[in-house]
Amino acid sequence: MILLRTRFCFALAVLVALTACADLGTRFIRPYRVEIQQGNFITAEQVAALRENMTREQVRFVLGTPTLQDVFHANRWDYPFYIRRTTGEVVERKLVVFFENDRVTRWQADEMPVERRQTEGEANKTNEPVFNPADVQPDPPSSRPQPRPPAS
Repeated sequence: MILLRTRFCFALAVLVALTACADLGTRFIRPYRVEIQQGNFITAEQVAALRENMTREQVRFVLGTPTLQDVFHANRWDYPFYIRRTTGEVVERKLVVFFENDRVTRWQADEMPVERRQTEGEANKTNEPVFNPADVQPDPPSSRPQPRPPAS
């Protein structure tokens, strides 16, 4: 009986030792990896809403606050975006908006993702407004404030 118990314990110890050295755990058990996102997530619809002669405030409304505002290039706003997914895939995009006299003159953008359209029912459930790029229009020239002459 003691011999049988000794053999069983020895076989169990060998089995545990061999299992500990096996590579079985890495296929089934993986550590949690955090998805890292940095910058502004800009969609193709937001880029399509940009128009020449938009003010800085209008651009900020459409795209959000720029991630980079360079002191040496005050007429340029950068919107970089970086995400490293849990699978290890890295996605990088960049949008640059150029201004002259506080008005948009041009922009450069990488290919941006298309936003998933919400139906009215989904928008009502979440109480989130549906973004419509046509709602954002630049100021007409007649409504722009005119500079006042200097006081005498």
